[in-house]
Amino acid sequence: YEVEYRGGDLAGGWRWLGQRERIVEIDAAGEPVRMIGMSIDVDARVRLAEQVERSRRTFDATAASVDGWILLLDLDGRIEFCSRAIGDLPPAALRGRRPAEFVPPEEGERFEARFAAAVATRSVQRYTSVLEAGRRVLESRLAPIVVDGAPVGVSATVVDVTTRLALERAVLEAGGRERRDVGAALHEGLAQQLAGIAFRLKGLACSAESSPIAGELAETLRHVNEAITQARELARGAALVAPERGGLGHALRELARRHARADGPAVRVHVDAGTAERLDPLVAEHLYRNADEALGNALRHAAPRSVTIGLVAAHEPGMLQLVVEDDGGGLAADPEYGPGLGFKLMRLRTETVGGRLRVEPRPGGGTRVICTCPAALQTVGRA
Repeated sequence: YEVEYRGGDLAGGWRWLGQRERIVEIDAAGEPVRMIGMSIDVDARVRLAEQVERSRRTFDATAASVDGWILLLDLDGRIEFCSRAIGDLPPAALRGRRPAEFVPPEEGERFEARFAAAVATRSVQRYTSVLEAGRRVLESRLAPIVVDGAPVGVSATVVDVTTRLALERAVLEAGGRERRDVGAALHEGLAQQLAGIAFRLKGLACSAESSPIAGELAETLRHVNEAITQARELARGAALVAPERGGLGHALRELARRHARADGPAVRVHVDAGTAERLDPLVAEHLYRNADEALGNALRHAAPRSVTIGLVAAHEPGMLQLVVEDDGGGLAADPEYGPGLGFKLMRLRTETVGGRLRVEPRPGGGTRVICTCPAALQTVGRA
């Protein structure tokens, strides 16, 4: 006989009690005649169990409200809990499986590496996965679970950010179109008008060489010519990678030429045939700005002898890579994010167009920055 019940205490409250008894003597007819047992105070255990149950329900409700997956992993990297189905597998069927089983091999290796880093360093690890040639983008965050100073597992959240990035991309595309329109207006409108003014000023200056205002005319003409130069530079900056200007390949070569100095490091550019021509304009613009940032970082901080900018086809279908590498002193960088605001902006630009950024040591010394992006943007929604 075993039962738990609440009973009143002397203070006017209620406590949980446990009653356990058993038969210790029966008569000749087999009927019980004596029992022995005890009452014990189980109030603390019952209340703790109630608290655990409330916490479990709160956790389940929170996990269900997250627009993504929450996973609890043991130290072997196997799923103990998953908040929602993966593919056709319900949460109960995921226990004991590894998350890396449900993504392409390369992404599985990255997840396993981040899991190992979270356990080893006891620090939060973040990274972005690009799937289906940029049509789906996931953000993952792995946090170690530490008890009494020792890791006992890892909590992972995986959120599908495809729709959010598509909206950000639409905003950026609108901004890009406005910049191109402004550039065209500067080049075809303001610069041409200034050129006409300069032509007339030049004629006036020539006819008034002996006039007292000849010096003033020459000075005004100089200012107008400077304004023309600035307008044309602004127009070029607003359409850096426009196809009519030679596209991304030409823009990268111009970038290298601008940074080239006789007493400075050599800056080389390699573009695979046909790679730059088929690029989406927004991808091309972001890759150019990332190349500019990575090149500037190398020249300012790494003291390299040479820097190479490459635009090549990636192993994944429909993807390409911008690779900027130097042979300088290297950067003390997180292998996924890199140091400083510049690298964070590069990562943001890359992820906005459905790509991923990696910063790593270059074999033989130096740093390598790799941006992997889809060559053409897709119309994406919630996958």
